[in-house]
Amino acid sequence: NSTSINIIGEIQLEIKIQGHTTLILADVATNIITDLLLGNDWIAENNVIIDSPQRHIFLTDKYYQLIATTPFIKPPDIHLPILLIDEITLPPYSEKLINVKTASPIKNTIDVLFEPAHNLYSKQILLANAILKMENNTSQIMIINANDRQRTLSKNTKLGHISYQTELNNYCILPILSEDDNYQPTYSKSFNYKRNKNNTRKSGSCDPLFRGKRKVRYTDFTCRK
Repeated sequence: NSTSINIIGEIQLEIKIQGHTTLILADVATNIITDLLLGNDWIAENNVIIDSPQRHIFLTDKYYQLIATTPFIKPPDIHLPILLIDEITLPPYSEKLINVKTASPIKNTIDVLFEPAHNLYSKQILLANAILKMENNTSQIMIINANDRQRTLSKNTKLGHISYQTELNNYCILPILSEDDNYQPTYSKSFNYKRNKNNTRKSGSCDPLFRGKRKVRYTDFTCRK
């Protein structure tokens, strides 16, 4: 989509599929939406066959004999259902603040976007799109009974779903140090990037490096069935 990618460094990665190891020199970027992208260079070098109908990838040798295979992994669904915690009875033409929960655990206290289930409108049970603060997988939301008679909703009634942004991915760039014994870097730098639709902000810090030197050759990413 012609979006520019901000490259801040490169690192050698070890990619393992069913115990078979491949290496790739990867660029590190601050503004991609996933942890790792493997491109045509890795596909061509490792004779990778992508079988979309069977939802598998196959690694072959130069004679196209099978070396390793792994299935596609379905990405996690960040649209989570919101359920009623307790059974409630709503009097005619009334509104009530109710306790709700998500069926799947959320690690931290976060703000989420709630969207009501459409089937409730036909029953004249009204909920509004809202920003909810989820804490310990629970929150509260206002519900309205627009009927001229009372309505009862049972425990675990699905009221809608929530969506939220995934956590910021953090990358650590560790350069391969010089072989020269007299080489002594002075500072290390670390930066955090936070992006939203209005702006991009960057914060950073510099710290003196320890005198002891170490070499970093690769980071291990492992794919398993």
